[in-house]
Amino acid sequence: MCGFYLMKKYTFAARAFIFTLVLLFVISVFGLTISV
Repeated sequence: MCGFYLMKKYTFAARAFIFTLVLLFVISVFGLTISV
């Protein structure tokens, strides 16, 4: 039970981390497109 909860929490953190990376990537590409 505790291990499952930890895994679920870790999966959520990993998802949030990946989402932030993708968001930063999209923003940087969008900014480059505007500047060019």
